[in-house]
Amino acid sequence: NGDVSVTQNGSGNTSYYSAGTSNNNDAFINQQGGLNLSNVIQNFQGAGALAIVEQSNTSPVTGNSAYIEQISAGYSANPAEFALGADARIYQTGDSHSSSISQTGYSDVPAEANFARNQQFGENHGSSISQSGVDNYADVYQSGSGHVSLVSQSGDSNIANVYQQGTLHTSSISQVGNGANSDVI
Repeated sequence: NGDVSVTQNGSGNTSYYSAGTSNNNDAFINQQGGLNLSNVIQNFQGAGALAIVEQSNTSPVTGNSAYIEQISAGYSANPAEFALGADARIYQTGDSHSSSISQTGYSDVPAEANFARNQQFGENHGSSISQSGVDNYADVYQSGSGHVSLVSQSGDSNIANVYQQGTLHTSSISQVGNGANSDVI
């Protein structure tokens, strides 16, 4: 039950947060400036994980990078307990950002897990979301020009929504197994 909040201003900053085998350890990262890196790794059991990364920059210093990995390992107990509730969100404004979210859910019964959102405003952004297991939901919004969006989902409920506004965008969605539903606008 330990939350972490990081605020960094300027260029070339790095934020690395890792939480293992625990509950309700939320991460809130805010970076202002260019060439910043944020890595959040959460391995959780029981009641969920939340990670929110916000990055913004202005020219000429560009190119922030954000990575969130949420692994729901699950465990056995008496009575049985299940990992659920992974929530990852990355918000980026400016130019030339990259965003990556990887989620692995675990549950022996249907449970809410694996919500991912990437929002990017500006030019030349890359977004990647990979989800495996339980109630997957991926949401991507990109506005500007020259964006790339990749979504990969396998196992369980599988919903992906990609909205790209502007010009010269590319979108790819791969869904394998169970619910599968995708929209690209």
